[in-house]
Amino acid sequence: MAQTYQARVVSEGKRIDYTPSAAVVAGQVVMLETAGLIGVAPLPIAAGALGSLVVSGIFDVVHVDANTVAVGTPMYWDDNATPNQTSASTTGACTTSGTQDGFIGFSLEANSNHVIDVDDHVRVLWTGPAAIANTSHIAPTHVYADPATAGTLTVTRSGICGLTFNGTETRIISPPPFVGCLLALSAWVATSGTATVTVSDGGTVNDAADATLVFTHAGETCLLCGVDIGGTLTWRMICNDGATHPA
Repeated sequence: MAQTYQARVVSEGKRIDYTPSAAVVAGQVVMLETAGLIGVAPLPIAAGALGSLVVSGIFDVVHVDANTVAVGTPMYWDDNATPNQTSASTTGACTTSGTQDGFIGFSLEANSNHVIDVDDHVRVLWTGPAAIANTSHIAPTHVYADPATAGTLTVTRSGICGLTFNGTETRIISPPPFVGCLLALSAWVATSGTATVTVSDGGTVNDAADATLVFTHAGETCLLCGVDIGGTLTWRMICNDGATHPA
C-alpha cells in the first residue's frame, strides 16, 4: 500500500533547481522575478543544463559604493547597477537605496574589515523577500521608477513608486495584474504643484468609483490592493495618508 502524506520533504529549501536559457557563471546573481526569487549560482551552469541556485545563506555581495553599511541595514539588488569595484560596468550590485529590483537580506557588517576587497563588497544575510512580507504574492519591495509627468506606470508586480513633481503634473497607472497585488504610491519630492494619478482602462481606487489620486505634499502615501469585482481587476485603497481622491 502506498504511503499517504500531506506534504513530502524535498529539501531544506536553501537551493532550488534552475535551468538557464543562457550560460551562468559561478557567483552570478539570478533574478527569477516571476517567482519572486533572487538566487546565486554556486557553480557555472551551461545554457539549457540543469543546475541550482542558492536562495539563502551568507554572501559577500558587490556593492554600489564604498560607504560603510551598518549591521542590520536592509539590502536590495539592482540588476543594472554599477559595482564600486568596476566603475565602467552596469553588471548589477546591491544597494541600500535608489533603484531596487528586490530585497535580498540584511547587512552583517559594521565596518569593512572582513569583506573581500575593502569597501567593494558587503556581507549579507541573504533571506529573500519572505523576510519582509511572507503573506503577499511577490513581496512588495520592488521600487518602480517614477514615469514622470504624463507617463504611464505599468504595474507587473507588487512594489512602490516614489513620485517627484514640480508643477501641475499627471501620471497614469495600469490596473492590477493579479488579485492581491500591492502598490504603494508616495510623494517623495514635492517642490510645488500637484501630481494627479489616474487609473487607466476605467479602473477605480475606491468603492465610490474615484479614479484619481492627487498628491500635494512630500510624504503623502497611498497603498492600493488589487481586487476582482465581477470579473474585473481593479484597485482598492487599503490605507491613505494625505492624498485626495476626487472623482
